[in-house]
Amino acid sequence: MRKGTKMIAAGLILCMLCGLAGCGSKPEDKAPKADEGSGTETANVAEEAGDTQAEESAANDSGEKETVEFWYLWGGDEEKALLEAIDLYNASQDKYFVKGTMCDMQKQAAGMAGSSGPDVTDIIDLSVSGLASKGALEDLTPYIERDGFDLSAFNSAAMRLCDYEGSTYGLPLNAMSNMVYYNKAALEEAGITELPETMDELMDAAIKLTKFDAEGNITQMGWPLDMTSGVIFAHMANHFGATWVSEDKTSATCDEEAMIAAYHFMLEYVDAVGGADKILKFSDSYDSAKATSEDPLFTGKQALRMDGMYLTNIITKSGYSIDDFGVFPLPYWQENPELKGVASITSSIFIMPKNAKNKEGAWDFMKWVHSDEGMTFICSRFQNEASRTTLLGNDELKAVNPLYEQFVENDAKNPVSIFPSVKNSDMYMQELSSVTDAIFRGTMTPEDGMKQLKAKIDPLLK
Repeated sequence: MRKGTKMIAAGLILCMLCGLAGCGSKPEDKAPKADEGSGTETANVAEEAGDTQAEESAANDSGEKETVEFWYLWGGDEEKALLEAIDLYNASQDKYFVKGTMCDMQKQAAGMAGSSGPDVTDIIDLSVSGLASKGALEDLTPYIERDGFDLSAFNSAAMRLCDYEGSTYGLPLNAMSNMVYYNKAALEEAGITELPETMDELMDAAIKLTKFDAEGNITQMGWPLDMTSGVIFAHMANHFGATWVSEDKTSATCDEEAMIAAYHFMLEYVDAVGGADKILKFSDSYDSAKATSEDPLFTGKQALRMDGMYLTNIITKSGYSIDDFGVFPLPYWQENPELKGVASITSSIFIMPKNAKNKEGAWDFMKWVHSDEGMTFICSRFQNEASRTTLLGNDELKAVNPLYEQFVENDAKNPVSIFPSVKNSDMYMQELSSVTDAIFRGTMTPEDGMKQLKAKIDPLLK
């Protein structure tokens, strides 16, 4: 799916759960918003599949099948694919009827915190441990053990995102990494003939690829990352060797050398191009153009972009040829050669809320979604890398995206979870986003920022 974090949904759910339990104050949410899908486009692309759902729902009113409520946050083409997948599942057996409902984040949060929520839904990977620690999720371990459901068939980094204190609280639909897209014409014009492998080589290329007008304004961005996002920074930090927490998971290690080095690396580019204000001015001018035909990467205004496999589909849908672009792995910190090949994995996780009314039906549907059949159908239409390692060479998946094999190869070398599954990991990421933004803008140093972050996070890990 598109790279939206759904962090706001997790924050709402956690805040509601805390409110019911009388605990804590609400953390300020600085993470990027998810692509919720809305408007005429969403309605049109899902209309045909939605008609089938409505007809089957009416037919099921007789009570012949047990209803399973599935709430999802996807819209657009992804919603259409999900509804078609639900139809396949409903036709495959005669015990359960899954009713698919697109929900916004507020409805999902209220449902999970109250008594009228879904039986199964999807959340961002970073939310699993936080929700599990609050008692909001059903432990899937008994179901997995009872049915002999093989977790070894899944990407190990994606499965770690579903774990909390030794139990499994979700199943990963996909196992997505980011690679660096590059505009071939921009690299050719800059005389760059070898793609960067180390962070130092990336910095040299980024500076060389940045252009200015006569007034010193940036006209072509050479840097591939959003510098104000904690989630995006986490990807880069993992390529510096960030550990995030101690081995016993009771204290933050954000003040370690790798993290400080990653921030100073980011600031090296900021200084090289004349400061954060110039970068922000460029970014603000193109923010609304992202994922449209005027996207700065597509039009040659951005030379490099770290992004997921789904971007390939947007490039072609926007009228551009994928042959004009290429990808390479996000480089590693040259001070630690063992990091070569690291892929920071994210995933959309299917979970069963603790207050689910039809848990057996929810589990049956989850098993089907995460089977070879279900996952091939959904991921081929989402243009995501499937989380089942048994599908990595699947011809149907390879056929839908010309860069599929490059992404899969990148995922398989040395996959690491984007973030450890620890208590309050979502709050850790929210605070990281706030501090990252401040460091980028120059209002605090990396050293002070990480010291402050550690002081905030350590109590949350106890």
